[in-house]
Amino acid sequence: MVPSGWLVFVCLVLPTFRFCDRGAAVPAVVLPPLWPFFVGGAIVALAASARRDVALSRGRRLLWFVRLGGAGIVAMALSVVWDAGLAWPSVLGVIVGVAMIVASWRRPSEMAVAVNAMWIGAGSVLFGLGLVAQERVPWAAHVYVGAATALTLGVIAWIVESLLDRSANRTAPRVAVDTRER
Repeated sequence: MVPSGWLVFVCLVLPTFRFCDRGAAVPAVVLPPLWPFFVGGAIVALAASARRDVALSRGRRLLWFVRLGGAGIVAMALSVVWDAGLAWPSVLGVIVGVAMIVASWRRPSEMAVAVNAMWIGAGSVLFGLGLVAQERVPWAAHVYVGAATALTLGVIAWIVESLLDRSANRTAPRVAVDTRER
């Protein structure tokens, strides 16, 4: 999962977009509103690669990133409603944005960080699928979709591992240790 997160981030400087049929492919770095899709990969990679105590502090940053991303989605959806009238994608955007904010508002734990990393992975995959649906897709868009898919699969494995650790800790017998000196 860590290498795929970094590859998602590196795609920020690869030519992933084409503005028109005859235009040259440009990197996402020239389009700041799209940076969260790429920067999210680096944040997930940092949180997943750290020791547990460091991962939780990086996880707090990840949770704030998800909150800000959710707020941005809500703001964009509401601006579309304001500009073009009520449409189902706008309503869906508000629902998804609010769900992201609510899901990220919990005490940082490994499971909370992993679940919120899933928002970033799934959002990156959906964004990438939108990229490759265009005509004359730049090669880096395919690299981005592959890396985002690998990131999402890695996050799913992280969630399963956290669930297994959690269930193993619940079923492990508690052993009392006598610490008194004799």
